[in-house]
Amino acid sequence: MSGGIVSRFSHPGAREWLHQKTYASLSGRDEVAWAEEWLRRSAGFRRALKTLPCRSRRDVSVIKDGILHTRCAEDCPLSALGVGCCRVDKDEPTVLWLPGSNPHVLSVTAKLAPRRNGGQDLRECALLKGVFQRKDKELHLLYRARKQTFQLAVHGVSNIDRPIALQHSIGDLGRFRDNLRGFENLHALYHENRLPKAVPAPEKAAREQIRGLQALDGKIAGATHREIAAVIYRDDKALSGGWDDCYRSRTQRVLRNARTMADGKGYLSLLGKGRERNHGLSPAALQQKRKSSGGFSAKA
Repeated sequence: MSGGIVSRFSHPGAREWLHQKTYASLSGRDEVAWAEEWLRRSAGFRRALKTLPCRSRRDVSVIKDGILHTRCAEDCPLSALGVGCCRVDKDEPTVLWLPGSNPHVLSVTAKLAPRRNGGQDLRECALLKGVFQRKDKELHLLYRARKQTFQLAVHGVSNIDRPIALQHSIGDLGRFRDNLRGFENLHALYHENRLPKAVPAPEKAAREQIRGLQALDGKIAGATHREIAAVIYRDDKALSGGWDDCYRSRTQRVLRNARTMADGKGYLSLLGKGRERNHGLSPAALQQKRKSSGGFSAKA
């Protein structure tokens, strides 16, 4: 079982990283999708997949009303990486982020309520792909439309077998914009059976992140820094005299930043954790912090 989970989240192979077309589909992704791409390259994530407490159990998941229901009553090593589960979507290799790591997860409180009193049967959405119940009994619902996903965290009920009414408390005005996006997604799912188009990362930031991912994939595949430079900069001069002139420091910087994003949990900044750490900093201090951190930015 563990081998199957690891293979589901594998990154490009020893030769695939050499080709630009391998990364062509990443353009137009939003920040949540980018965070998952970096997470997949994390050595800690790959180790955790091999030691999941659920890897040898057969009673982890059941199909109810055509929807995959997964339950975990143990401490999962993925939680240290900001992830709740990686087995909720049987069709796509998708992770469930913990609400504390990803402010784009909409958290609501639920209570049983008949339809005449505003109750909603959450099983009715065709884009609902899986339900996950954590050790603390919190329910996580995963919705997917093609490569785009949305996650809803539901407190107060142990299952979604009956209609429920949802409530949400606005406790942090700094995250209100993220909450609005979540409500837009929820409305579109249950009234239009779709997910609104994701807001992609700026083109410049996307190019930088693709370059970093490709460089890190090359490093994992065993390529030298010169070979990586020749591929990501599309210049064979990096293999000869041009290496010392300009490519050495640029390639080292790209790889250093990529390691920060993957193994240094820099991907959490793409999910919004960076905004928390930067709260209260002056523009000058924020700029200095960005220069010294060495991480990729989700914005241009």
